[in-house]
Formats: sequence, C-alpha cells, structure tokens
Amino acid sequence: MCKANQPIGLHAGTYKVHESRVPDGHLRAADATFSLDREGSIAGLDGATMTSSNNADYVTMVDPVLRGNVELYKYYSHDGHEVALPGMTFDLYRGDASQPESAALLAAGITTGSVKTDEAGRTYLWTSGWLDESNRGIAIERDDNGNSVLGKYFQTLYDGLPEGSYFLKETGESPLVESSQMSIPFTISAAAGATAQPRYEYRKAENAEFNAAATLK
Repeated sequence: MCKANQPIGLHAGTYKVHESRVPDGHLRAADATFSLDREGSIAGLDGATMTSSNNADYVTMVDPVLRGNVELYKYYSHDGHEVALPGMTFDLYRGDASQPESAALLAAGITTGSVKTDEAGRTYLWTSGWLDESNRGIAIERDDNGNSVLGKYFQTLYDGLPEGSYFLKETGESPLVESSQMSIPFTISAAAGATAQPRYEYRKAENAEFNAAATLK
C-alpha cells in the first residue's frame, strides 16, 4: 500500500518537481531536482529540503512570501537643477489613491531623509523595507484585535509590503516649495511564476518651488 503524498510508480532516475499553482501572496518555489535509486531512496536533492519519517523520505518545497517595496525621491527644480527635499512627511495607505476614503492607513509620519543611491544607481530619500534599518521601528497599523492590518508576515515597514495597490499621501510642508498634499500611487506585484522578489518600485515626485512676490509702494 502506498502512503499519501508518496510518488507511485517512479522508476530509478533523475526527476524535477515544478510548482504549477502558487498560493496568493507568495512566490513560486524554485524547481527541485532529485535522483531516485532502485531501492526507492532519494539522493542528490537540489532546490528543496528532505526529511525522513516512518521509513519514507519527504521533499519539502517552500513558497516565499512576496515582499515588495518602494523608493521615493522628492525634489523641486531651481535654475534648471533638481534639488532634493529632505524632511517632507507622508502617510502610507493601502488602496486606490482615487478613492482615499476606502483606503487603509498603514503608517503615518514617514519622513524623507538624506539622499541615498540604490544598487541600480537611482537616488532616493525614503524607502520601505530592509534598505533602511530605521524601518524596524515603524510598526504597521493594528486592527481592533491588535494584529497588523497587513497580516502576520508584515509587522513593520522593514518587512516590506504584500502584493496590492498603495499610495503615499503628502502631509507636511516645506518653506522651499508650494504646498501640494499630493498622492503618489504605486503597485506591488510579481510576474506570474516568479521565484525572486520584485524589484523596488521607484517613484519620483516634484513639488513646485515657492516664489514669494512682494509689491513695494
């Protein structure tokens, strides 16, 4: 009698296991290869882990949680040059920027910092995720039961963001630029069948430079 989840009728040889359906919110597990000898033992396993129990070998493939992130560069133009805007504040929401009344607040009081450059050579002032160690201290908003509104895998901004639509809402002002209170939408997603985490979303947003006018009499 064959045990549940045990391959039936496999000949000795080399095999590949490929995941064809991926759970929502996860990446596809990498393909696993293994060899099966004439005694039914698995060897040469690559891309997965193996455990043994009750005289049977079990191959385990893991679907990583999809974790996306965003980078933001805020600036204004002065004499033909882009000038970075540190110290601008934002709130982060999950939802459609065109329907803010139905969006869920995730984190408030996010502040742009000094200019940094990512591995792709893009400059940014703020980012979610592990590129900024201070994100460990920015907790995701809680529901009435004290749980993260993004679920158990996302407790702080350091953990990244699950698949979905988001926007940053400008809340602060700077004496250098006109007040805009702009919304900056972005989407976290991965290509179908992807096994690697998606590249950071990149958003670049401009504020109009403040130009005061005075009339002398």
